[in-house]
Order: sequence, then structure tokens, then C-alpha cells
Amino acid sequence: MISRDFLETSARKTLRIIALVLLASSMLSVLLAGVTLALSPNMSLIVLLINGVAISLCSGLTIALARYKLWQMILPLVISIVFVEISTALILPEVKVVVMPFLAVVVLLASLGNSRSFTITILLISTILAMLLIGMPWSLPISNTMGDLLVPIQIVVVGALIVVMWGISDRLMSSQSIALAMVEQRVTEADAARIQAEAARVEIEQQALEQRRLLDLVQALELPVMPVDDDVLVVPLVGSLDSRRMIALRQEILDAVSRQRIRMVILDLTGITLIDTAVAKALMETAQAIRLLGAQTLISGIRSSVAQTLASLNTGIDDLRPVQNLGAALDRARAERLRN
Repeated sequence: MISRDFLETSARKTLRIIALVLLASSMLSVLLAGVTLALSPNMSLIVLLINGVAISLCSGLTIALARYKLWQMILPLVISIVFVEISTALILPEVKVVVMPFLAVVVLLASLGNSRSFTITILLISTILAMLLIGMPWSLPISNTMGDLLVPIQIVVVGALIVVMWGISDRLMSSQSIALAMVEQRVTEADAARIQAEAARVEIEQQALEQRRLLDLVQALELPVMPVDDDVLVVPLVGSLDSRRMIALRQEILDAVSRQRIRMVILDLTGITLIDTAVAKALMETAQAIRLLGAQTLISGIRSSVAQTLASLNTGIDDLRPVQNLGAALDRARAERLRN
């Protein structure tokens, strides 16, 4: 959405331009009326002079109120134009038709305030005032002949009206163009952000997939359960063993024994240098569970420190059949198969 600050700034610029145009045109009218009045005094020229001064003062006031609220900037111009319309209709009826379109400028000025109620109020007042002034069949009984000055005044008024209307439409079109450019920029930025977010999402998914593959690899390395023959399962253990790893390893071994009808499980501890009591107990429980499934457990590659920990438990040791190394364990497994 276009910011309210941008719209208000654009409206203020438009009001300043209109005020400057009205100030310049009114000062020109004052100059013409003043020169003519000095040569030929006339009530019509005095009215014209007063109108020009009023518009000049109100235009200057609008410029001075640039930092105030929009309706406060608009109000002096509206008052001055309405004053000129009424005085012209009463005293200078010959230029009434020329200046009457300025009531449309009043409505346009009110619309710059970005207040619907304010604009509608000014619209109603301007419409009623225009109907009354145009339909008014009389004027004040004052000598109001402008003579040769009528044509120049009409030219100035019409020129000012055209310039003011052009200024309003030009600023509105400029504001619309800037607003559209801002919208297009926001859309472009949103598209770029969406593309970046999509790229980030794809990258995160790829990283998650790669992380999952690494976790699967680590889990496979942590739980190395390999069938050697149809009924022999080798479990080479390396690194450090903890309770979490032993629980997962026991589940993996028991599932393989049950699923593949394994007869012999070889636990190779060659890569294990030290275990604690909890891990040793878990090894004993694993061997007991394997025996309950109808299989036997061979344990190979036991180091002296590991042997001491296992012996200190004094329970479940009969479920473990120790051999010197993995090769000897495989030879015993094949020999027992031949005997059976």
C-alpha cells in the first residue's frame, strides 16, 4: 500500500503550486486594477482590487501554513475564492460567468484534504452557492462598468483557471505515476523476496536431507550388524560404548536374529578399549536376550580392561562364549554348523 505520508506530501506540493499560481495572477490583477484606478476611479476597479488583495493574502497564508494540517492549508484558498465569487456576482456581473468555474477549483482543493466528509461538505456548499449566484437576476446598484479593463481581467482570470486546473491534474497524474512506480517496486521486491525465500527453503530442505543421510550413516556405523553366513551375525564394535548406543544396538541385533533366523551372534570387541559397568551389564543382558531367541553368543577380541569389568559383574557370564579374535570366532561358528 502507498504510505499516507507520500499522499499527504504530494497534496501539500499541489497546494503550494496552486497558491503560487493564484498569488501571481491576483497580484497581476491588483497591478492592472491599481494602474487603471489611478487613471480612472471606478467602483468596479475598487472591488477588483479588493478581490485581488484577498486572494493574494489567502494564497500567501496557504503557503505559510505548509506545516499545518491539510484542511488548514486549504481553508484560506476556499474562503478567498468564495469571497471573490460572491462579490463578483453582486458587483461585477459582467465577469460572473468567467469566475464562476472557480467553484469547481474549490471542490478540487477540498478533495486534496483526503477527507471525504470535508469534500462532500464543500461540494454541497459550492453547488448551492453556484445555483444561487447564477440564478440571481439582480446586482447591487453600483456603477460597475469596467470598460477596457474587462478583457484583460477576463484573460487573467481564464488563464489562472486553466493553469490551476492544469496544476491540479498534473500533480494528480504525477502522484499517480509515482504511486504506480512504488507499487511496481513493492511488487518487484516482494517477488525477489519470494524467490529468495523459495531458494532458502530448497537449500534448507537439501541441508536437512544431507543431514538425514549423515545421521543414517552415523547410525549405521554406530550399529554395525552384518550377516556373514545364512545363520551367523557379526557385530564389530568400535569407539566408545554408552548406554544409549547399547540399547539401540541390542534392539538391532534382536530384530536381525528374529527376522533372519540367526543361529550364532559374534560380538567383536577388538575396537573397544574400555567399558563401564552399565555398558558391561547391557552386554550381558543382550547375550541373555539372544539366548532366549534360540541363538548363541560368541564374544571376541576382549581386552584385559574389558575382561575385568565383565568379570566384576558375576552374573550372565555363562551366556558369553569368549574366543581370542574374530577369525577364531568365525572358525568356531562354521565348525559348529558342520557338526549340526
